[in-house]
Order: sequence, then structure tokens, then C-alpha cells
Amino acid sequence: MAAGHPPYMRQSQPTNGMATASLAAGIAGVTIAPLVGSIAALICGYKARRQFAATPERERGEGVAGTI
Repeated sequence: MAAGHPPYMRQSQPTNGMATASLAAGIAGVTIAPLVGSIAALICGYKARRQFAATPERERGEGVAGTI
């Protein structure tokens, strides 16, 4: 590392909270609360997919995984 240069730090990408909630609810729907978790996963997943269409976020896979 050269003197005077700060170390390279990777910037984190913004994540979509609805996509994360969809994924968590989908997992809960399979393991803990089948009916409630599955319905919540579908609602959050579809909301997250609509938000992805409007913004350039990269965590699209979480929303799709929660919906499936």
C-alpha cells in the first residue's frame, strides 16, 4: 500500500426492505406459520417487485424468492 492512499473500501448497495421482508416471511411460511407467512411473503414480494421497476436497486432476487 502506497503512503498517503486510504485502503479501498467497498460501498454497500442499498437493499430493499420489502424484498428482505418477503424472503423472511417466505421462510417463515415454510417453517413456522404456513398460512400467515405465505400471504405476507406474497404481498411483500409483489410490492418489492413494483419498487424495483421504479428504482435501480440490485436486490431483486430476494423479492422474487419470497414470492416463489
